[in-house]
Amino acid sequence: MKNWFTNWVKKKIKIASKLNDGELGGGHAESMIILSTVISALSSMVWPGENIDRKRFIELLKKFTNTTPETTRISIPLFVNELRNTSRNKEADIFQNEFMNYGHTRVLNCDEVDKTEDEIIMICSNLNSQEIRKFSYANILYQEVRCNYIHEYYSGKRADPFPMTRKNNACVSYINWVNDPYRHIHFHFDWIKEIILTVANALDNFEETLPLKYPESWWIEGKNRGRRN
Repeated sequence: MKNWFTNWVKKKIKIASKLNDGELGGGHAESMIILSTVISALSSMVWPGENIDRKRFIELLKKFTNTTPETTRISIPLFVNELRNTSRNKEADIFQNEFMNYGHTRVLNCDEVDKTEDEIIMICSNLNSQEIRKFSYANILYQEVRCNYIHEYYSGKRADPFPMTRKNNACVSYINWVNDPYRHIHFHFDWIKEIILTVANALDNFEETLPLKYPESWWIEGKNRGRRN
């Protein structure tokens, strides 16, 4: 059927939108459960198989989206948090000084702080792609949203269900926590919706060639820097 992926996705987004608006007692959790599992479902149609759910979830967002910001963009606040937690304070200080020169009360969105992998490598060349990509939006969305909501019905420790800003063009924003020195990430509903529609539209053009062969290496493994699969 023509445009099957887009038509199917639109039906699921309509349900998620109503829940996100509070209908039937729903909210952010219910909408994220639907949207994130839709991404998982689409990725399983592209690359069927077992024990590859995270890899193909991320690969789908990397390969079939052209949204702004990119799903491969790196969350600097979460990355710096990890560097400090693993006693890599020298690297953490470099990024803190370069990209995070702001007060704790400032409302942050993605364009003000987050960077591409190439921008990060230029600042600190001793970091490898695998450790950087763990903090890509695609991977964080899988781990902190998709997995946590499915297994615990709540966002992960590094994410938050409540947006810091209600701006219509907000895609990713960061939450201030009084008792936590690090920000928590929030993925805005409309941005995830846009991502899924973009993927569905792309897959409609690939429908006759699906499923696809597995890539030589999955992007999240960090072995294919500088080229698209």
